[in-house]
Amino acid sequence: MRQVDLLRKVFTENDRVCVVVLDALNIKIFKKLYKDKYNILEVWSDGYDTKSWLENTFIHNSNNEVFREVVYISGNPWTSILHDKLSKVFKRVIDVSVKFWNSELGTVEPKYVTLTTKIFSVVEKKLLVHYLQPHPPFLTSRFTHQPSITLEEIGKRMNVEYVIARCNPKARRLFKKLYIENLKLVMSEVERKLTPHLKSRRFKIYLTADHGEILSKWRPNPRKLKWVLGICKYVGHFRNFKELHIVPFIEIT
Repeated sequence: MRQVDLLRKVFTENDRVCVVVLDALNIKIFKKLYKDKYNILEVWSDGYDTKSWLENTFIHNSNNEVFREVVYISGNPWTSILHDKLSKVFKRVIDVSVKFWNSELGTVEPKYVTLTTKIFSVVEKKLLVHYLQPHPPFLTSRFTHQPSITLEEIGKRMNVEYVIARCNPKARRLFKKLYIENLKLVMSEVERKLTPHLKSRRFKIYLTADHGEILSKWRPNPRKLKWVLGICKYVGHFRNFKELHIVPFIEIT
């Protein structure tokens, strides 16, 4: 089932609805952590990264009229880069990163996305809320002392965390550990801070992701010995692998 079809369905059939979007969500990790709590449906995302997801799901989708009633609230800076095009699709586009980007952390903390959503939930009935986690940088511990990506570098280079993890097995294990902590952190924010507020305002709440995340994938490169030997493995979402299109879709009841 395609994610975009479910998005159209929930925004059409519900008067007050919020769809939460997590960023770069590994479906296997999510299912392992939350399979006993939620009925997890696996769906096909039309993007393998945020840019392709926004373009294919909304901007270049000819059947996007239903989203004209939806306010898109996002901590992902791609919202700013594509703001003009997204504004033609959604009722309103709120880029949280403009005000709340943390240059030291290299990200937008979940609490500011939650705060913005609470404000708009008072006057709006249909919300698409995009958190920037579990995507690195990691909030529970520093993965590297090197600076992460800056707001100005979004779309120009990949996060340093991915570069380090690819060809360092020890770093890759630490990456996975901190990725899981990032996921638990943002899920806690959604479940404990956002959900009670939205339920008090009679919203139906769903959760999905823009795209997947690869934490370790061996793909031999005959020109590079470290890749042949498996020392280097693919980490991230910078190529159009099939598994990057598989994301969850759940209802938070």
